[in-house]
Amino acid sequence: GDGVPKDYGRAFELYKQATELGASHAYRNLAVMHLNGEGTAIDLGAAWLSYRKGVELGNEPDPELAERIESGLTAGVRTQVDREFSDWLR
Repeated sequence: GDGVPKDYGRAFELYKQATELGASHAYRNLAVMHLNGEGTAIDLGAAWLSYRKGVELGNEPDPELAERIESGLTAGVRTQVDREFSDWLR
């Protein structure tokens, strides 16, 4: 992206495609984008799900990022993400 304007929406879509192809590092990037609302709406549930998938696939845990996401989760959202994560593991 040198010399061109940042396009967070396009980056978000490319990271989503990369996760579908098995690129574990892309999950962390999606988590950050969901957390910060870059290229998508702020969605802490989606951020937490993306983060957890990335770690499950071998990404190094990032305690600071995990804390930033977890601190804003409600119990209901956490429960929903736990269900989605369990379904994804199957």
